[in-house]
This record gives sequence, structure tokens and C-alpha cells, in this order.
Amino acid sequence: MADTHLVVSKVSPWSALKITSAVGFIAFLVWMAAVGLLYLILAGMGLLAPISELVGGQDTVSAGLVLGLAAAVGILWWVLTIGLMAIGAVVYNACADLVGGFKVSLNDDE
Repeated sequence: MADTHLVVSKVSPWSALKITSAVGFIAFLVWMAAVGLLYLILAGMGLLAPISELVGGQDTVSAGLVLGLAAAVGILWWVLTIGLMAIGAVVYNACADLVGGFKVSLNDDE
């Protein structure tokens, strides 16, 4: 069995941005579905009424408010993740120029 050694010396920031955008969009959809499901479960159990009364009114914690806030948080997270991943690719490229990159060893298991 011969090992093959590869070195990842460059990561394209554009590729990192595209991958992060796609994965971030799917994560946003999962986030919104999870928040919606959690809202339905809590509303079905009657746990949102005491929170609404505590805040100071009837139906203060509505589905629109909860999903709107969740969408705002999800979109903010998505945008920050995309930016940080592109910056991370640039930082990785700078570090890889200094130390030689990330070494990966592959072997044939047959």
C-alpha cells in the first residue's frame, strides 16, 4: 500500500465564499424550521401565554414576532459566516505561504 501525500497550499476565497453561501442557506432553512417547530410545540403546551403576560399584553409573543426575530438572527449569522470564511481563506493562504500548507496523506485500502 503506497501512501500519497498532498499539500493544500492555496484555498480560493471565491470558492470558500460560494461553498459557505450554499451551506449557510441550508443551515438558515434548518434554523427557521427548528424555531418554527419549537414555537409550535411551546404554543401547543401553553407555555407562551405566561411569557406574553409577563411581557405585558395579550399575544405579545406571536408567531410573526418569533419567526421575524429568528430570520433576522439567521440572516445576520449567514452574512457574518460568509465574510469570516472568505477572510479565513485569505488568512490561510498567507499562513500557507509561510509554513507550506496543510499536508494530507492518502492511502489505498485495497
